[in-house]
Amino acid sequence: MQQWPEPLHDRTLVDRAGAVLAEVAPQPSELDDALTVINNWRSAHQFPLNTFQSTLRDKTAQFRGSVVVQRVKRLRAVQHKLRKHTKKPISLSEMQDIGGCRAVLGSYAQMRRLRDAYLHGRFKHDLLDENDYILKPKFSGYRGIHLVYAYKSETKTIYNGLKIEIQLRSQLQHAWATAVEMVGFFRRELLKSGEGDNIWKHFFKLMAAEIAYQEKAPFGIPGMPQDRKSVQEQLRRCAVKCGALAYLRTVGGGITDIQKVDIGGAHWYLLELDILARRLKVTGYKLSARAKATMDYAAVEKQVFGSREHDSVLVSAESMSDLKRAYTNYFFDVHRFIATVAGVCENGGVAG
Repeated sequence: MQQWPEPLHDRTLVDRAGAVLAEVAPQPSELDDALTVINNWRSAHQFPLNTFQSTLRDKTAQFRGSVVVQRVKRLRAVQHKLRKHTKKPISLSEMQDIGGCRAVLGSYAQMRRLRDAYLHGRFKHDLLDENDYILKPKFSGYRGIHLVYAYKSETKTIYNGLKIEIQLRSQLQHAWATAVEMVGFFRRELLKSGEGDNIWKHFFKLMAAEIAYQEKAPFGIPGMPQDRKSVQEQLRRCAVKCGALAYLRTVGGGITDIQKVDIGGAHWYLLELDILARRLKVTGYKLSARAKATMDYAAVEKQVFGSREHDSVLVSAESMSDLKRAYTNYFFDVHRFIATVAGVCENGGVAG
């Protein structure tokens, strides 16, 4: 039986490696040493993450059509987060979402039921934080529920204290989030982090507001009109300004070239995306090949590090079908989001 990776370095060294990663131009030798520490730190989250996703699958089994996936945070995303928090610095060991699992559910009501099942049910791990981005959406318009736990075990004590984030999204919220990320891919802007073109950012905030109305969910998108009619009127004007539907239909037309390697019976999937070529390579690894999948992922990330034309992620999913549903942005598939936009901009929307 393969052993799970364990943390090999104390948190002082982990934070020092994170500081090197956050530098604008670190020395190559220092960066190589830092990546060794960081990759071990990320890999060490795999065991508690696997435990959490197993529980999440059990809890979502009652919701037909739900999807559960897990991943360790991408190196590029780690770097961006370390650089972003300049006013209130965050250290690598404090980061709450190095290990993350996500459930995409059919409705907002199902999200609340699953959230309550965690908070009011029996769960031995320590709840550190709840970020309810439904009641208090992010300024970007992002909506969802994030629960942050510290792993706790009487037998696997070496992992105690490692933080795992559970993300809960509805299908419409997930469609919104993946569309934001995909448009950011092509525009080379971190729209989901509040950076980039103001018109596009405003468009996505208006769409977040419209989706909140459609889901009959609490409404509180920062800076948005408080009535649905005004939201839809602004949305139509904004969509015309940025050519949203035409752009989404162009970039969301799917992958031109997809290469699948050993995906039969796979549990882990390594996605390597060439954005400009619209090319995606998906390499599958069986459950027993976790160590090789982790090593290959680290090698790919190092190879494309710093490139805006390439992206990669290692994901655990039950099937290729679940993978496509959970990571639609990597497959350039935003048909659900396009249909929602078109429903307002082309078909007149729904009166408030």
